[in-house]
Amino acid sequence: MNQVAKLKPRRAAGFTRSTPGRPKKVERAVVRSPAPKLTGVPLPAMTPQKPGERPMLQAVGQPMPPKVAGELRGRRHAYVRDGQAVRFKIKKTKGAPWIDFYRVVDPETGREGWQAQKPEGYVPCPYVGSLNPFDPDVADDAVFWPEGEKDVDTLTRAGLPAFTFGSASDVPDGCGELLAGRDVVILPDNDSSGAEGIRRKLVALADVAARVRVVDFSDLGDGDDVTDWMEEGGGTIEALWQRVEASPDIRPGAAQASGEAGALAAEPPPIPSLDEFRAKGFVFDGDTPPAPPRYIVKPLLPATGVGILGGQSGAGKTFMAIELANCLAQGRDFFGYRVAERVGTLIVAAEGAATLENRINAVRKAKGGGHDQPIVRREKVPNLSDPEQVLELQRWIRALDVVMRQRYGVRLGLIVIDTLIAGFGLQDENSSAEAQRVITHMQMLGEPIGAFVLAVHHYGKDETTGLRGSSAYRAGADVVLSLLAERNQGTGEVKARSLNKAKLRDGEEGRVAGFTLDFVALGEDDDGDPFGACVVEPDLAAAAPAAPPFRKDPLPVVAFREAFNEVMIACGREVPVRGAGPMVRAITLDEMRDEFRRRYTTVDTDEAKASATVRQALKRAVDSCPKHGFLTAEWGGQKWFWRTTP
Repeated sequence: MNQVAKLKPRRAAGFTRSTPGRPKKVERAVVRSPAPKLTGVPLPAMTPQKPGERPMLQAVGQPMPPKVAGELRGRRHAYVRDGQAVRFKIKKTKGAPWIDFYRVVDPETGREGWQAQKPEGYVPCPYVGSLNPFDPDVADDAVFWPEGEKDVDTLTRAGLPAFTFGSASDVPDGCGELLAGRDVVILPDNDSSGAEGIRRKLVALADVAARVRVVDFSDLGDGDDVTDWMEEGGGTIEALWQRVEASPDIRPGAAQASGEAGALAAEPPPIPSLDEFRAKGFVFDGDTPPAPPRYIVKPLLPATGVGILGGQSGAGKTFMAIELANCLAQGRDFFGYRVAERVGTLIVAAEGAATLENRINAVRKAKGGGHDQPIVRREKVPNLSDPEQVLELQRWIRALDVVMRQRYGVRLGLIVIDTLIAGFGLQDENSSAEAQRVITHMQMLGEPIGAFVLAVHHYGKDETTGLRGSSAYRAGADVVLSLLAERNQGTGEVKARSLNKAKLRDGEEGRVAGFTLDFVALGEDDDGDPFGACVVEPDLAAAAPAAPPFRKDPLPVVAFREAFNEVMIACGREVPVRGAGPMVRAITLDEMRDEFRRRYTTVDTDEAKASATVRQALKRAVDSCPKHGFLTAEWGGQKWFWRTTP
């Protein structure tokens, strides 16, 4: 990065500082800032510097703000509008803890640059992460409003849409309009400014938001925030959702809008009696004696609740569900776990209904059991996302429970939905709102008869990412069983299958055992060829396969990725590949070179050797681009880079 140069104000290039001098005392009228906008705002003009005003750093004609003394690595936070950074907030250790730079245009030359002073007429925009909460695709999701940029980054990495305007006190006039009709969750810091921030945000959301909740973090240390809670206090996404759900709804109205946040009534309401509390579901310590938990498979599957059976393609998810149903029907052990209660199973077959008969017969032939087991399947599956259709299915489930008790002498204890995606007809499996609705509707099916509901779900292409879609699936489930395997995508060969406890709300998680899928012949077809189906054969003694070695990206690739991300914010633009191909958002090698040099460190003290080392490192990074998610091509005298998946 170029060094700061002392030039006259508003020159065409370089960094400038105005002439230092004693500031004059000037009476200024209070000016309300413009309401925030997400798009369509022209850049403000660079502020002219006048003699007598305090020095102000400017970087005219530069793609990025200059490096500042004491700048903390990774704490440059870009506020982006229309794909272009319009503000950088930088954390530092020297002087004031923060410095802001704003993108401006020099009205004399038309050149863009940066200045460390808010320009007149600057229109605020929110800071967001890679999951933009103002994207129409997440309009139905809860949106999280913490105080700082670091918290937004923490929540975004966890798959939660979040935003901020900078701090507890940064609540611009009119910002509530951006959240019209939204479900807003406020996450305050545990300090006095956090309390003031709550009041300001409630005023901003008055009569605008559809729902507002404030999460209580008063149990944290003084000044701690949601990031401290998650990174140092052991907080999880599941625990955060529990706090959110435990937070009462606040409906800001006229009282808050007039500045009297919380003054919803002139006098406090009467205190309910203890019986009234209990009638609303409050349970006081000592109200109920201790009782052991109930299981259908001990201690794997509770008698009631919801769970997910997830796995990769070809791992054997439906075969595993049928094995479980047969174990519950006969009372035999499931992978070494004792069946605590014989129960019947209903399989809601939204996929593969035609294959179930042979699969059930194959398990019966291989594992035993009569020809009239308490296993029933529903092939005409309603849309389980529709509450009315769920209630209609609930009525039939109640009746089926009675029939099973009469016919088999067991209750209906397990409801399998195969698969979650097909059964619930999801439009967006990444939507936390849809995921929460899935969990709620599963509970609606099982709770009236006290049954456990297990949905079959897919993993992503990479098993390390877990269940496909929103993290709310895992957060809402009591149990998540995962089936893993080593699959050759070219040949379709699958080996090293295993059953694993990915989540047990009240138990130890980890690997259960390996298993195989063995073919069981049921007869011959008209051509004399055998037909049948596979059954699950547990291998309790199978050792877990060795984990693949962790491969750390080479340092040149790390520096290249960081430089690419930084420069893309400032300089990325839509260009046609090779001048006539598809449009991509790309940057050039020249634009990225200086940022790479700043991020790639070398031990060479000789300047010439250090420069050569950096050049070679950049070349290695460029050569390996296709292996690390980047594409490159040359046209128009420039070497261009863009991501393989925008």
